[in-house]
Amino acid sequence: ASLTVCLCQIASTNNISGNLEKVQRLLEERNSDHCTLTLFPENMLCRGSYAEIREHANEETFFVDKLAALSAQFNTTIVWGGIPVVYRTPTGFRKNLRISCVNPSATNEKSTVCSLDSEKLYNTSLVINPSGELISSYRKMHLFQLNSGKTNINESSLFEPGTTPATFTLNGWQIGLT
Repeated sequence: ASLTVCLCQIASTNNISGNLEKVQRLLEERNSDHCTLTLFPENMLCRGSYAEIREHANEETFFVDKLAALSAQFNTTIVWGGIPVVYRTPTGFRKNLRISCVNPSATNEKSTVCSLDSEKLYNTSLVINPSGELISSYRKMHLFQLNSGKTNINESSLFEPGTTPATFTLNGWQIGLT
């Protein structure tokens, strides 16, 4: 079976609504290509400082509700890359997220690690089919770290690492997310 893949790139900001408008325009432009699978990159929905990403983090169902209509409207399965998804403990939803940080000097750790109180934040890719159903999700396993002296990036200070790759089948093709 054939598979038509469309790759989309946007210049994301910390404005989710503005990014969704950009996505809508891109999908309208690509609609004539009859894409079976459309791929958006990591941080496509929210790109910014760690504080801004944390501010826009939400539960998986919140993002699926926002994105399912676009998959259905354009009749394509979409991989929505790198969304800040919060997985909460069963105690329920708390609107205000409390952040706690471990001081590296007190624990002999090499970097400061921040975590959500009883909540875990993952860099998550969501796969939504044309029926608007979530068919797969992938929590990024290998978090990026760079300390060049001038630049210090440590995704593990914001996100928890995922533990397993994810797969889905589309038109007979087995597709993996890692």
